[in-house]
Amino acid sequence: MAEQTDRFDLTAALALATVAHAGQDEKGLGTPYLGHLLRVASTVIRAGGSPDQARAALLHDAVEDGGRTWWPAVAAFGPTVEAIVQTCTDAAPAEDEQKAPWYDRKITHIRELHEGRRPDGEPVPAEAWLVLAADKLDAIDRSHTALDRSGDAFWGQGLFKGGRVGSVWYWRAMVEAIAPHLDEPLATELVERVRSLARRASRGDEHLDEIDLDELLEAARNTPYPDGIREDQR
Repeated sequence: MAEQTDRFDLTAALALATVAHAGQDEKGLGTPYLGHLLRVASTVIRAGGSPDQARAALLHDAVEDGGRTWWPAVAAFGPTVEAIVQTCTDAAPAEDEQKAPWYDRKITHIRELHEGRRPDGEPVPAEAWLVLAADKLDAIDRSHTALDRSGDAFWGQGLFKGGRVGSVWYWRAMVEAIAPHLDEPLATELVERVRSLARRASRGDEHLDEIDLDELLEAARNTPYPDGIREDQR
């Protein structure tokens, strides 16, 4: 009997992700970072994604969190996986090199996505939008969970360089860039989840879910940390 192979064999990608993120925890939860990667991959698969999209989901943060030395290992999974990971990556520091400030990286990344191009100037592959959406959906849901556990004190824990207001700006801006490229059910889910988080993050009459994005970013830049963007990240 011929040996059967599973086209969704993610063993190699999972092994690489495990090594690349060894010792890393999820912000606000303290659980192994691998949990985030598995949830992103699961969302991609449930949404009908391809094996390459699932592999890229497991590897989407390898370079951003581990540095550019991980590019050859990622590229070994083929051009589609490499292109998706590059689309998801807003920093690829060399060994012992610091990432650019949070604000600069996020502004550049969001602009690139709106223009439909990757950091190397090539077009964003169609396969990348689902992985981007799954990543942001999990990040938003993870923050909801952390808020359930810690309440508003969560924002004072210093976990996000963009602070409370800057983080809401980032999630809303990313969703605005990604949602037009998604199937309706996933786009709607992503938009509603980020709106819900923005409402939970609001204090008093702020209405962070309704403020114009440019005004929201300006407010984040002019608000002391931890509510606004950390000084060395502006």
